[in-house]
Amino acid sequence: MGKKKKRAEREAESELLNTETINEQNDLHIANGDSKKIKKKKTKEVKEESVLKEKPTVSVALAGSIIDNTQSLELATRLAGQIARASTIFRIDEVVVFDNIGSSVDCSDPTMEDGSHDDESGAAFLFRILKYMETPQYLRKSLFPMHNNLRYVGSLPPLDAPHHLRKHEWAPYREGVTLKDRNLTSGGTLVDVGLSKPVAVDQVIAPGIRVTVSMGAERNLDAGIPHQVVSSSTPMEDAGMYWGYKVRYAPNISSVFKNCPYKGGYDHLIGTSEHGLVMKSSDLTLPSFRHLLIAFGGLAGLEECIEEDNNLKGKSAKEVFDLYLNTCPHQGSRTIRTEVLIPAFLYVYVISRSHLDFSAILTRASQQCSAEDLVPWTYFKARKSRVVAVGGGSSWFLGNSRKSYTKVIIPNNQIAGNHRPTPMFKTPFNGYSVKFSPFYENQLAVATAQNFGILGNGRVHILQLSPNGPISELAAFDTADGVYDVCWSEAHDSLVIAASGDGSVKLYDISLPPTNNPIRSFQEHTREVHSVDYNTVRKDSFLSASWDDTVKLWTVDRNASVRTFKEHAYCVYSAAWNPRHADIFASASGDCTTRIWDVREPGSTMILPAHEFEILTCDWNKYDDCIIATASVDKSIKVWDIRNYRVPIAVLNGHGYAVRKVRFSPHRASAMVSCSYDMTVCMWDYMVEDALIGRYDHHTEFAVGVDMSVLVEGLLASTGWDELVYVWQHGMDPRAP
Repeated sequence: MGKKKKRAEREAESELLNTETINEQNDLHIANGDSKKIKKKKTKEVKEESVLKEKPTVSVALAGSIIDNTQSLELATRLAGQIARASTIFRIDEVVVFDNIGSSVDCSDPTMEDGSHDDESGAAFLFRILKYMETPQYLRKSLFPMHNNLRYVGSLPPLDAPHHLRKHEWAPYREGVTLKDRNLTSGGTLVDVGLSKPVAVDQVIAPGIRVTVSMGAERNLDAGIPHQVVSSSTPMEDAGMYWGYKVRYAPNISSVFKNCPYKGGYDHLIGTSEHGLVMKSSDLTLPSFRHLLIAFGGLAGLEECIEEDNNLKGKSAKEVFDLYLNTCPHQGSRTIRTEVLIPAFLYVYVISRSHLDFSAILTRASQQCSAEDLVPWTYFKARKSRVVAVGGGSSWFLGNSRKSYTKVIIPNNQIAGNHRPTPMFKTPFNGYSVKFSPFYENQLAVATAQNFGILGNGRVHILQLSPNGPISELAAFDTADGVYDVCWSEAHDSLVIAASGDGSVKLYDISLPPTNNPIRSFQEHTREVHSVDYNTVRKDSFLSASWDDTVKLWTVDRNASVRTFKEHAYCVYSAAWNPRHADIFASASGDCTTRIWDVREPGSTMILPAHEFEILTCDWNKYDDCIIATASVDKSIKVWDIRNYRVPIAVLNGHGYAVRKVRFSPHRASAMVSCSYDMTVCMWDYMVEDALIGRYDHHTEFAVGVDMSVLVEGLLASTGWDELVYVWQHGMDPRAP
């Protein structure tokens, strides 16, 4: 993405909106990123001082040039998504994107108005994607015009920030966008806050402005009570709720400091570089600060950014920053990519501002644990149950926010006593796929990938259920890249096929030791392999679907593929054999189509324009060879009869985010299971009016893999990015003892 002249229109600075201190018609600014001047109605003269409860803030500054060495728009989008997610996870208040080689244009928004071009600077691209990801999904269409550089944002996992609320969720505040219509009773503004109907606020505000609305104490989302627009900082200041990050553009690194939005500026500056001082344990203790800034350089580091900035001529990095640190000395790679360094560094530093008293936790734990139990210590917070756990080895301490802790023992990946989900298995990497064995009712295979599948290793787990609940590991096979999918051979009970991030498909024999595996590696795809599926009729072949836009047909006895299917225009996320016809399969792609293929024909035999967004998964009905289900980024599942495919026979809505996997039941013709980025697993019956017949929310991160046992009716398994595998009977709580 080359440099291009940026528009130089400066938007007004944000300021606090105080609804009771206006004594004449004023121009106001709403603190919500896209700040614009709005008119406020004349009200009664009331003067009241507002005292802000200032809380410490953490800002991150990064150079736009980190985008410049990405090889495609898709990869650049994924990189920006990683930064957005890390910023949200670690509760960053502000992300500043700067041009590392100083720009002569000083503007608050570097993105181009003309959406027909994608030739914008790396800083402008990052600015656009970061703002888009932070914006709640229901507001994006109103606030972001179509732009070429937003083409791939639909494939990014959602941030699931506290202000990204679903329709049925209540919160004391909601983000909204003002509408043209006025409230007929009060004359105030109507605001779309993501509910079934707009809410009314007393203020008169121009349309198209993003605002934060106080919903009051009434938990009835349909209540027609008037609401108030407040500052976007109010949820944090008054309720301690993290409310997303602000995005700011700076034309150079000196402007990062000069244009700080906080009164008094940043009072503690940290720079990161391989040329900095080696980080010591003493550096882990931060001094008291009000506004902390952590800066990350571009391809040539912060030194080049400072050298190219005329306002910092003659200054060294050590003079600019209070701390200039090498956070990863003795690194194995010659370079560390910024998107990898940011979450690693933030984990060390930002954890210090957690609301939890870690010293108290550790002190309490040390009184009840042996030294061996305390090393290594790990921390996690269960997002839904408000349970905090710290521990290591086999000893963990569970507690709540009042610092009441109970020791529990976790042998063999199981939480003992009353805390034990039965059965559950903890994987070292993030889960991606789970499949029951077609031969043994107590065996299943799991695909996992390190670092959410973005980079790092992978592992294939072969697990075994025992009659009393716990899951044991029969075998594990490590890979040099992430594993995104697995399937069992239909001909040999010990063979498992794995889809790898390095473009290979690997064949494992679980009866052999890991040193003798894989027994074969099929290497033809040029991008990540996302799906594999074994032919259940002929039992001698399997399919692989890849991000190189192709599907390949293989047999286990030869290294070269039998055939490559090339018609898709974008990543193929899923391929599935028809359960009754040995030569027919379906493929689902990011090009928004599902194609039906007959391997005896030269091309696809049918094209289903099934969704308007990327299609992530498809599966055939096990009882009707003409029925197929597709699921998409658009959050819906559609059921089709390919004999009349103009309209779906069922549309299933219930997931809050993209649907990652759908599987038809092998025991009931109209039943299916799905999992989603909304962290839930859903059971459906598409033949009844209320199709959603079960919802499970046991995962605390994205649920990306789900399966139903062929041999045991109603037995389900799921895995997700929370590194957990659950197995349970439909109708039971997966976490219940």
